[in-house]
Amino acid sequence: MSALNMRTPAGAVAPVLRGVSQIFFIADWRTGLLVTAGVAAYNPVAALLMLLGAAAQEVGAWAMGQDRQTRSEGIAGFNGVLVGVVSWLVAPTIASGVLLAVCGGFATVVVFGLVERAFSAPALARIGLPVSTAPFCLLASAIFLLIPTQSAGAGPTSDGGVIEGFGLGVLNGFAEVVLADGPLTGALILAGVALGAPAVAGFGLLGAVIATAAADVVVGIEPAWTGLMTYPGVLTAMALGAVVPVASSLKSRVGWAAAGVLVSVALTAALRSDSLPTFTWPFLFSTWVVLAAAAVGRCRRRDGSGAR
Repeated sequence: MSALNMRTPAGAVAPVLRGVSQIFFIADWRTGLLVTAGVAAYNPVAALLMLLGAAAQEVGAWAMGQDRQTRSEGIAGFNGVLVGVVSWLVAPTIASGVLLAVCGGFATVVVFGLVERAFSAPALARIGLPVSTAPFCLLASAIFLLIPTQSAGAGPTSDGGVIEGFGLGVLNGFAEVVLADGPLTGALILAGVALGAPAVAGFGLLGAVIATAAADVVVGIEPAWTGLMTYPGVLTAMALGAVVPVASSLKSRVGWAAAGVLVSVALTAALRSDSLPTFTWPFLFSTWVVLAAAAVGRCRRRDGSGAR
């Protein structure tokens, strides 16, 4: 990760861009810039509100005394990024979208703290569940329930050709992580992730391919290629394979990641609804399930070795 002087204009923006990059578990302003460019290629207003949500969470974290290092790494930003995009989806005007992005960005700081406190309880602390995008999911679900959904942008793209369609499904899997769409958006996001962390990009590609293939079977070919069934698999594979791996060897990490992706596809299919998007709930649940299973396995191995 390259360092920027916080006293320069570019340095002041860097934490916000790192907040964007942290959606993909990376602290690199260059990744955030390419992800933002990808969203802007889909819709410039969505990109603007995305950055505004990140900035609002950053300011809220500063006001609540969060340490500077955490804020500099973008940890206080990625949930606000996603809430900002949701603001664009539901708000009837740009002005109301700005207000919603700012308020939602501030709210993510409070919700993050509450979830973090819940996960620090003795029963859950031993599992080590990450808070991740839980604040975004909770707030976005509430926003969609309280505000009538607006029609923002074109619907998800698909393709009738087998080769082209599958490739589009893989790229859309990256784009839909930030509620965007299209091959250009997906390609820019993938390029940004690869620039910041090649291993994370590799596991993300693995997740996109497995999830797209599995979704082909579950919901049919063309619906799978929209990316709406596969984006949780991208995040799940990244998390389990490269970020919070439950095993040390590459072979085991690939296995755990693949299992998590399949669980995420099943959960996405189960949670699909015409009235409420799934957001990143399938990613969260599948990651938590796999981490909990790994924790149970570790406890049994310790108990077994102790009995001998």
